[in-house]
Amino acid sequence: MPFTFYSALFLCATLILYYVVRRRIRPYVLLGASFVYIWYLSPSACLALLAAIICVYCLSLAIASESGKRAAKLLTGAGILLAAAALVLFKYGARIGSAVPVLSVTPAGQTLRRLILPLGFSYYIFQAISYLMDLYRGKVQLVRNPFLLALYFAYFPKFISGPIERPEQLLTQLRQLPDFRFITEKQLSLALSGMLYGYFLKVVVADRLSPVTALIFESPEDFHPLFLVVNIFAYSMQLYCDFAGYSAAAAGISQLFGIELTQNFRAPYFALSITEFWKRWHISLSSWLMDYIYIPLGGSRRGIRVKRRNLFLVFLVSGFWHGNGVKYIAWGMLHGLYLIAETFRSHPGKKPAVTGSRYSGARRFSLGSNLARLRVFCLTSAGWFLFGISSLRAGVRYSLDLLHGWGNAAALHEGFVLLGVDVSDLVLILLVVLTVFLMDLLSYVHGCTFGEALLQWKCVPRYLVLYGLIAAIFVFGIYGGTGDAGKFIYMDF
Repeated sequence: MPFTFYSALFLCATLILYYVVRRRIRPYVLLGASFVYIWYLSPSACLALLAAIICVYCLSLAIASESGKRAAKLLTGAGILLAAAALVLFKYGARIGSAVPVLSVTPAGQTLRRLILPLGFSYYIFQAISYLMDLYRGKVQLVRNPFLLALYFAYFPKFISGPIERPEQLLTQLRQLPDFRFITEKQLSLALSGMLYGYFLKVVVADRLSPVTALIFESPEDFHPLFLVVNIFAYSMQLYCDFAGYSAAAAGISQLFGIELTQNFRAPYFALSITEFWKRWHISLSSWLMDYIYIPLGGSRRGIRVKRRNLFLVFLVSGFWHGNGVKYIAWGMLHGLYLIAETFRSHPGKKPAVTGSRYSGARRFSLGSNLARLRVFCLTSAGWFLFGISSLRAGVRYSLDLLHGWGNAAALHEGFVLLGVDVSDLVLILLVVLTVFLMDLLSYVHGCTFGEALLQWKCVPRYLVLYGLIAAIFVFGIYGGTGDAGKFIYMDF
């Protein structure tokens, strides 16, 4: 949920109503609250969600009613194709309607140009595909209650930017809501720490970096090349804090209702390889791609060449999922090539690539492992650079500006003036980034979320950390922030 006054008021009202009503009514309270919330954000997104729910529900009933394997398989395939076609239509329809000359002058082309991706569509359409596939495979039971299925798609804490919940994970918990009595002390602690951690990442770090990175990406020619280099890494931190902040806050809010969401991030910049990075970054998406695309294509069972092909195809799909520009496809191809390159390092007959599971204790922070982390951070930041630029042409211009002007010392001072920052601003940015590093280090060392790691501390230091986060959010976020706390980068994907 966005960090705004109205969101906080809405959450408080929903919580009170959730615990006041009879327990068997609680799923319907969450469903009603979810649709109110989505309608407030975007009525068109609410209508698109309703259409998707109706289609998936009818298809699921048809699949479950077919005793013949072939008929159920055809229905499942039709449902998946329909979902994929809808995703492609909303993401690329406007671009296709404008790019094809013959189509652009027709009524259909004019309709395509007006298409806008509904809020949350990319996330719940993947949930729809996983539900239909798992139902066909017999991994989940048919949901006969349409309101329960609607809640699976519309559940408001995760609606804007995920995580992409699996049906067996979320539907099981939703079915058990009438048996849930009240939040435990541990759940309350995890909820508060998750929300504070998430909102700290968002309003204190990401929103503070956002106007700086946006200005440099917009006019790189006005800045010294050193600013351009630092900006690439700053945007990498901004993107991480924005998205991981949303995911942590969503998980914390969900804990208040007794529902546990998928942990979407696990200190990704501590990864020792790109392969490990994707086990720590946007875990719900990467695991979804693994289970529903990579493995059905054959995974690594058919030899190293097929494995490399499948890795490339998976990240090509990931690039298409992230956006409708060529830059997103280029980003997906880049990460596909990264992973293919790592297969040569771990090819049979060669020494295996270093992975996080091989290291424990002090060895995790040896010189070699720290250099590996630095390499992963640089490689992934080079990829996120494609998200920050407006187009590939702008990226080329940015890259050319990196190559000249290093001797212009006066441009360094002019850059600070253009950004409107002074020494105190730089110190604050460095301090908050260092705080993120320390919080993720705590999570990494304990192998769990920040909130779970914090629970292992004694009361006094734990509450000092939590009060410190509250103070930072109010002083440097709400009242001292410079970004839009109601806007998340991954809302557009």
